[in-house]
Amino acid sequence: MLIEYQQLSTDALYGIAKQYVEVNLSDVDTDIQLEDWIQQVINLVKKGELLIEFSQANESVYLKKPEEIYDESTIEKDE
Repeated sequence: MLIEYQQLSTDALYGIAKQYVEVNLSDVDTDIQLEDWIQQVINLVKKGELLIEFSQANESVYLKKPEEIYDESTIEKDE
């Protein structure tokens, strides 16, 4: 189930973004400050480039790219 970021508190959105950064941060990415990464992820969520998905199976929240959630044939293309 998708969750709109507007439904979350600022702290909840920050926590989800922080978790995403910590999981996806590699050793070579240490030059960039953690807070900068978190803000970049929050901006991607607000632009719709990352979506918030709640998994009912394990009651967890994930950030995913739209193409990871939708089959490309179901995404409307702007022309």
